[in-house]
Amino acid sequence: KKTHSILFPHQLIRLVYQHSMFLGRLEERLHNWHHVQKIGDLFSGFKEETKGGLFKVYLSYITHFPLLFEKLSKMSSTNERFRQYIQRCRQEEPACQRLSLLSLLYNPIQRLPQYLMLL
Repeated sequence: KKTHSILFPHQLIRLVYQHSMFLGRLEERLHNWHHVQKIGDLFSGFKEETKGGLFKVYLSYITHFPLLFEKLSKMSSTNERFRQYIQRCRQEEPACQRLSLLSLLYNPIQRLPQYLMLL
């Protein structure tokens, strides 16, 4: 259980949830697109809706990422079943898009600067 909470911290679950909600709003906006349409208000609303909490969740995730990386590296080097499992997922699971688990877990760290540049 402890290893699971290190590799998949609660911040990651919260980020997935918040982004799922945001994606729904973006898709709705796209479906009702007008030539003078904009999306900046969705980003502003997203930030206000989470009361800045989303950025705090990102920062918390980034702060704890070195521990996650260390645990993942250790498990990959010492646990053959784990290494085979994540390799099989990478190769066979369409949702992984052939990316490593580390790459997938690194995505939230890359996302925050992208949002800040958009705003």
